[in-house]
Formats: sequence, structure tokens, C-alpha cells
Amino acid sequence: MKPIFFLLAVFIAPFLNAQQPAVIQAESETDLIPEGIAIDNRTGTIYITSINRHKIIAVDQQGAAKDFIDAGQDGFLEGLGLKVDEKRGWLWALSVLREGKQFSSKIHAFDLATAKTVQQYGIQDTVPHLFNDL
Repeated sequence: MKPIFFLLAVFIAPFLNAQQPAVIQAESETDLIPEGIAIDNRTGTIYITSINRHKIIAVDQQGAAKDFIDAGQDGFLEGLGLKVDEKRGWLWALSVLREGKQFSSKIHAFDLATAKTVQQYGIQDTVPHLFNDL
């Protein structure tokens, strides 16, 4: 996980008005498979979805990473796109999963302050539906 987050920090740091890129501190979970990324411009927190771990990670301005939501919280599937809704204080996230012939795609809204689900919409079908980017 370190090399991936280090590269993300190097490329994102200029958008945060940082003097130098932060090295993100992460010691485990080398199998996250990061996908979506969004920045809260008010706090500088970077949010990253994990396809493999079915969760969202938050990285603060000092580079410390922690789980924003737990794996599978409130039905969160393979994490895809993200968008910070600064007006509402929400993090919109998309997740998807294929199980045999069943396809599930969901839109989640999490409160940025509490990480609690405030809204959630989904579809499950035998026809592939993929909510991907916001």
C-alpha cells in the first residue's frame, strides 16, 4: 500500500497547496486495489475507495491513513467513484459487485463528520448495471 499511496500523495499534493508532498503512513493491507479518489478542499482530507477491501480510506494532511468506513459497512461493495459534497458535508461513493449472474450497483452518501450512511440507493439485476464515476 505504501508505494501506491506515496504516488497518490506526490500527484495530489500540488492541489492541496502543500509545500512538499506528504508520505502517507500505511503499514498493512497491500491488497487494497484503490480505485476512486476525492479531496475535501475544506480539510485537505483525501478519500480513496478500495475495490478489494470494500471500504473507504481517509488520508489526512500529515499522510496518516485510516478507515473512513469499515469493510462492507451498510452494504458497501467494491468501491468505485467518489465525490465530496461540501455543501451537505457528505461523501458520495459508488460500489458494485457481481455474484454469479447477479449484478449489484449502489450509490451511498456518508456524513463526512460521522462516517454514517445518510442515503443509499441500489439496483440488483441479472443485467449488468455499473454506477462508476461521479
